[in-house]
Amino acid sequence: MNSQTDKRPAISYLRISTDMQLKGTGNQRQLEATKAYAKEKNFELINTLDDHGKSGFKGLNIARGSLGDFKKNLTKGLIPKNTVLIVESLDRLSRQEPTTAFTLLSDILRYGIEIHTLIDRQIYTWESINENPSMLFMSIGTMMRAFDESKTKSARMLATWESKRKRIPAGEVLTKVVPSWIEVVSNNDGTRILKLKERDADTIRHIFDLATNENMGSFQITTYLNKNIRKYPKVNANWKSKPNKDWGQSFVVKLLKSKATYGALEIKKSNGIELIEDYYPAVIKKEKFLLAKKCISERALERGRKGDLFPNLFFGLLECGCCSSPIGYKDSGKKGKEYLMCNKRKVLRAGCSNRGWQYDNFQESFLTHIKEINIEDVFSNTEVEERLNDLRMKEASLQVRITTIQSEIDSLIDMSTQPDLNDISKKRFISKINASENTHNELNIELSEVKSELTRLAEFKPSKEHDQLLQQFKKICDLSSSADPEKHEEIKAVRMKFNYLLRRLINKVVIFNDDRNKVLPWEYDRELTAENDSELAEENDGLLTEKSDSALPKEFTDWFWSSRNSKSKYKTLESFLATERGQQELSKFTRYFMVKFKNGNLARVDYRGRMSFNSWKSKLKPKTNS
Repeated sequence: MNSQTDKRPAISYLRISTDMQLKGTGNQRQLEATKAYAKEKNFELINTLDDHGKSGFKGLNIARGSLGDFKKNLTKGLIPKNTVLIVESLDRLSRQEPTTAFTLLSDILRYGIEIHTLIDRQIYTWESINENPSMLFMSIGTMMRAFDESKTKSARMLATWESKRKRIPAGEVLTKVVPSWIEVVSNNDGTRILKLKERDADTIRHIFDLATNENMGSFQITTYLNKNIRKYPKVNANWKSKPNKDWGQSFVVKLLKSKATYGALEIKKSNGIELIEDYYPAVIKKEKFLLAKKCISERALERGRKGDLFPNLFFGLLECGCCSSPIGYKDSGKKGKEYLMCNKRKVLRAGCSNRGWQYDNFQESFLTHIKEINIEDVFSNTEVEERLNDLRMKEASLQVRITTIQSEIDSLIDMSTQPDLNDISKKRFISKINASENTHNELNIELSEVKSELTRLAEFKPSKEHDQLLQQFKKICDLSSSADPEKHEEIKAVRMKFNYLLRRLINKVVIFNDDRNKVLPWEYDRELTAENDSELAEENDGLLTEKSDSALPKEFTDWFWSSRNSKSKYKTLESFLATERGQQELSKFTRYFMVKFKNGNLARVDYRGRMSFNSWKSKLKPKTNS
C-alpha cells in the first residue's frame, strides 16, 4: 500500500481577531507550526480554515466564519470521522462563556474528530474527556481562563472608551487618526486639540454647495474640481496618504456621505454604529449635510447614460391624467418627432386613452405659463410660514418619540440580561428589542427628511428660484445650437439643473390629452346650432358649415377653414370630426395640464400656456365637457 494513503487527514484551524495580530505574523506563525506538527505526526494536511478578524469572544467565528461551516459539514457527514483538527490552543476555537465553549468542543468530538493543540501538545477525543477526568477539567480550565481574559480585556477597553467619551466636552482627542481636513495640534500644556485645515474645509464647503445649490452629482463635481484644481486642490483621502493632484469620483462620494463633515464621530460596535456628535470641528451644518443627502437621492432617479443630453426637462414630474401612470419621453429618432407619452399606453399600447403630446409643443406651452405667472401670488409668505410651523411641530414630536423608544430599548436590554431569565423569555425580549430598533431607525429617517425640508424652506425664496429657473432656460437656448461634443457634458449639466430648479417649485404636472373633450358629429345638428347662435345658423342639410361652428374652439375652426386644410377631402366640420384625425386635431386645441406647486396650489393651463384656473385666486374646479 502506498505510504501516502496511510496518512490521516488533518485540517488546520487558524484564528486571529485583529489586523494588528496579522501584521505581527500571528497567522503565519500558526500555519507554520501546524505544518511542522503535521509532518512530525505523518498527517496529510488537506485543508486550512482561516477565521482572520472573527472574534472568538463574540462567537463570530461560529456564527459567520469557517469554524461554523466546519461544524455544519460535520452534521452532514462530509468530514471523515478519523480527521484531526489542529489548533494552536483550545482558546482559538472559542473564548465565549465556558458552558458555550465546552458545548462546541464536545459537539466536534462527538462526531469522531480528534483535536490536537500545539502549545501544550494535548490530544482531545470523545473517549479521553469521558474516561480521563483530569483532561476534562483541564479543557474546562483553559476555556474559563480564555473567557476571563477576553472579558477583562473587553471591560478594560470599554472603560477606556467611556472615560474618553466623558472628556469629549473638555476637548479630549480620542484618537490620532482623523479625517484629512483636520489636524491634531498640541498645546503648550501638552493637551491635544482638533483643528480644521481651512483651505481643505473651504473646498469641502464648496463641494456641498455644488451638490445642493447647483444639483451636481459626484461625476460632475469631480470634473469641475479637476478643471479648477489650482483653486480647489485635492483633499487627501487619508491622513497618511501621499498627495494626489487629481480628484477621484469615489472620494467625492465618500466626502458627501461622511458624517465627520458636520462634526460627528462614528464608532463601529458589535450591535451597530455609535454616533458621537460635535466631536470634530464642523465644516458644514448638519442641515446642509441632510439636504445634500436628499439631493443625491433625488438625483439617483435621473441617472442615464453619460452620453445622453438629458432630453426631457420635465423628468420625474409628469403624470397621466387618465390612469395616474408616469409620463415618459419617447424619441422616434427624427427631429421634431419627440413625444411625451403615458408609460402604460407606450408599453401596453392600450389601457389608457391619453394621447401623446409633441414634446416641443408642450415645452413651449409650459414655459409660456412659467414666464407669465406671478410666483409671489403662488407662494405667499403666510403659506411658507405655516408649512415651517407644521414641520417644526412634527420635528419636536419625532424627537420625543425617538427619545421614548430609546428609553424602552435600554430597559428591554437591561431586562434581557437578567441571569435568571429562561431562553423563551430571552427570545421574546430580543424580538421586542429588534422591533423597537426598527421603529427607532424609521423615525430617525423620517426626522432626517423633516430637517432637510426645514432647511430647504428656510432658504426658499420664490422670486429668486423663479428668476434662476428662467436664467437656466436661457442658458439651455444659448447652448442648444452647439454641436461641439466637448460641450455635451455642459449641456447635460445645464438641463439637469433646470429640472432640479423646477422640482424645487413644482411637485408634479398632470397631463390631460384624452377624449374627455371629444366632440361627436351628431352633437352639432342644426337645432343645437340654432339654439346656440340663431344668427349664425344656416340651413345646409343639417351639416355644420363655416358659419355654423361657433360652439367649437375658435382656434380649431380657424385652423380648419384655413388654406392649410384640404377642403377637397373634408367639406364640413361634421365630416372631419367623424374621423380619427379630426378628433386628434381637435384634442390639440382642448388639451390642458394641471400644475401642482410645492405648497399644494394648483393651476390649470391650456395648450397655449394660458392659465384658465388657479386655486390661490379661485376655488372653481377646472371645466370638462361631459
